[in-house]
Amino acid sequence: IEAGKLQLRPAPFALRSLIASLEETHGPVAAQKGLALDVIVAPDIPDSLLGDESRLRQILGNLLNNAVKYTVRGQVTLQVVRDSSAPVFQPSPFNFQPDERLAFIVTDTGPGLPPEKIPQLFTLFTRLDSGATFTREGTGVGLALVRRLCDLMAGTVTAANRPTGGAEF
Repeated sequence: IEAGKLQLRPAPFALRSLIASLEETHGPVAAQKGLALDVIVAPDIPDSLLGDESRLRQILGNLLNNAVKYTVRGQVTLQVVRDSSAPVFQPSPFNFQPDERLAFIVTDTGPGLPPEKIPQLFTLFTRLDSGATFTREGTGVGLALVRRLCDLMAGTVTAANRPTGGAEF
């Protein structure tokens, strides 16, 4: 990605199959921690999409991994919905309809994000925990990679604290 040589490989794929495989991967880890992993795909979302399935799996896998890692109790949710309000910044082979986009929303009931650190969250080698709180593995590369992959797919990623607690990506 840094060298500008990453090529996306759009091809037809089955969205629900991709989501099920993510649930199979992250569900047991969540269950081991006593967390619920809820997956909700809106019924109006088509199953057959065009996109780079492996890169989407990478993005969602990273977000789910972080949500499970930093949540002590409660749940992690992955929701897939249409997002007609999101502007299409440039033509993309990943839009299944030119005027509509999908939103993949990962939420958790974890501690949330330090508000002053949210702007740095997607910066390479940045971690929110440091010093005495530096207790989990990670290099601070995952969310920077997520941002770059989203950018390549003509999408975006944001992070915020939920009013009820936890984080939303």
